Formats: sequence, C-alpha cells, structure tokens
Amino acid sequence: MLDTWKSAVDAHEPERVADVFTEDAIFQGLHPYSVGRAGVAAYYDSQPRGMTADYRIVETRRLAEDVVLGYASVEFAFTDRPTLPVHLSVVARRTGHRWLIAHYQVSRLWSKTMKYLASGARLQRLQVKRCDNPANRRSPQPRTPRLIRTLVPTSGRSSVVLSCQVDVVALRVVHG
Repeated sequence: MLDTWKSAVDAHEPERVADVFTEDAIFQGLHPYSVGRAGVAAYYDSQPRGMTADYRIVETRRLAEDVVLGYASVEFAFTDRPTLPVHLSVVARRTGHRWLIAHYQVSRLWSKTMKYLASGARLQRLQVKRCDNPANRRSPQPRTPRLIRTLVPTSGRSSVVLSCQVDVVALRVVHG
C-alpha cells in the first residue's frame, strides 16, 4: 500500500495517490485537513513536480483482523529546496483484497531546530507562527501566518523552553 502511495507521489499522479485512500479517509498533511479522496488528490496536486517520498516503517500494530496502525519516518525530497523529514501515522483498513489508508496524519520533525537550541548556541530570537484559524478549520482557504510569539532571551541566557501545539506550522530561529 505505501509502495503504491510512494510510486504515485514520485510520479506526481494525485488521482493515483488518492486511490490508495478510502472514500471517507481523514487526511492531515501539512495543510488543513480534509475528508475523502478529493481532498487527498487536491493536496498532492498542489505539491511541486519533482517531489519524491522515501519512507521507513518504524512500527505497526494490528488493531483488528482488517485494521492496522502504522508509524513511519518519511523524507519528502524536492528539486529546489532541502528535504523535509516528517513522521507519518496511518490507519489502514482492508477492503476486499486491498489495504487502503483510512486515516493519514503527518507531523514535522523539529530535530534540527531542537539540536540547535540544545547546542547552547546564542539565540537572538525565536518566532513561532500559526497558520490555522480555528473558526475556519474546514475551509480549504489558505491561511495567512500569524505571529504568535517572539521569544528573546535576556541576560545572555541560552536555554529556551519550547512548547509546540499541533497546528504550529512554522518555526523560525533567527541567530546573530
């Protein structure tokens, strides 16, 4: 199932990607969520040509005879920007002789930012932006990033405690 997903993503064939999902799949990429194959196809159609996906299955659990929970590490590669590492959780359901994705949830890996902060590097400013409007969660309209908080260390302190919410999608470390 994920091999078919990867092949369709790599070929930039959004309808074929959507065919790996159930008709009522809950889909949460890095943009607002959608329900159903049309939303999946629209999401992957909006991705740049040349984007590829490499994945490694980390854990699986059989929840029932025809339901499996999977957790994978995925790297989306692009032709014009750095690779994007993410965590992927899926719930797959067997329908007939096929396994289809019924739930898809991606979350970003903040490891580079966290390693930077943990290294004791001097931090000039940390900006956290949110691109989600809770009143419009079902709207397919693009969100305008809204600055939530800028943290500026004082007295030369180099440690920052960071708490992220699920809808925080942009984290920017500005160093001097």
